[in-house]
Amino acid sequence: MDICFIFLMFFQFTLIHCEFHHPWDWILKLCWIGTAEDHSVHHALVTYNYGHFFTVYDRLFGTYKDGKTTAKMTSHKLVK
Repeated sequence: MDICFIFLMFFQFTLIHCEFHHPWDWILKLCWIGTAEDHSVHHALVTYNYGHFFTVYDRLFGTYKDGKTTAKMTSHKLVK
């Protein structure tokens, strides 16, 4: 069981740092799981989107910003 969790975390951390939109991102957002778009907001605005895996606490405490309405960071450059 532990190895499965470690694999899923490694896979998720790789996906959120790749800066690409994936076709399954809408499913992850429905489950309140962070996407690359959510994480790019965290890199652009470091006071938002703290959760690397789940966004539930960010949503509860008001630190969640949707990537569609926020400037994005692409290849370490802020893009509107």
